[in-house]
Amino acid sequence: AGIRYAVSKDVQVINMSLGSLLPLDSEDIVAAIKDAHDAGVLVVVAAGNSFVPLPNFAFGIEEFAVVVAATDEENRKTDFSNYGKWIAVSAPGDGIMSTMPTYDVFMTRELPPEERFNKNYDAMSGTSQATPIIAGVAALLFAEHPNWTAAQVREELQRTASDIAEQNPRKQFGPITYFEPSNLGAGLVNACDALGGPLTAGAPGSTGNSAGSAINPLAWAGLAGAVAVAIIGGVFLLRRRGRAPAAVGGAALPNQAYPPQGMPQGGFGPPGTQQPAPTTEEN
Repeated sequence: AGIRYAVSKDVQVINMSLGSLLPLDSEDIVAAIKDAHDAGVLVVVAAGNSFVPLPNFAFGIEEFAVVVAATDEENRKTDFSNYGKWIAVSAPGDGIMSTMPTYDVFMTRELPPEERFNKNYDAMSGTSQATPIIAGVAALLFAEHPNWTAAQVREELQRTASDIAEQNPRKQFGPITYFEPSNLGAGLVNACDALGGPLTAGAPGSTGNSAGSAINPLAWAGLAGAVAVAIIGGVFLLRRRGRAPAAVGGAALPNQAYPPQGMPQGGFGPPGTQQPAPTTEEN
């Protein structure tokens, strides 16, 4: 119903973070994704976190959707990411810093203490974190090329992806090859190459897909929004990577570093329930 509603509102990109431990036929969901594809919508789907070379929740979905695998900071496939010939492209999905609910929810209260997430900000890992990166870059491409179709955006995402075969060498188990670089799709998404080069302040009135091209600022907002929405909606695919926030620039940052200096510590929960700033004990 959500997919069909989105299509009725003329969206251009749908980001989906859902899955099951085994590829199960879900006729209603697959039919809705196919209808979205036929309507010209780019559907981006998380590959799943089952550690296996199997589709996420349905066979054949790659015909109608961009299926995304997750890589780590060294551009290697994460240990949890599903992989296989159905992957279209890969994106970072390991220790991704993002906003979190400012009030108690399942992730911050009901899980065992060592598995809970911090309120306000925390790092999470999963193909749920990789998928919105692809959806965000797709939004930028649609903004840069208003007349492009979903098929053209998908082609550009894959055409400009970076080759990461060297970081993901083929491995053998006896006579059986159980992991190949091609199982990560076209490679690692490359936003700069997809958009024509590093985004710099171009000359006034510059147009086209050049390095100085002016990108619609709403598209940048869409990129941030896609990441936030997909993370909140992708609880099932989340995988905790330890208690401390992920390493940034090679060093693990303490909890006190979040939120950034100057950002409010407290927040608002459901209507009428202002939340106090979390303490170290609460974290």
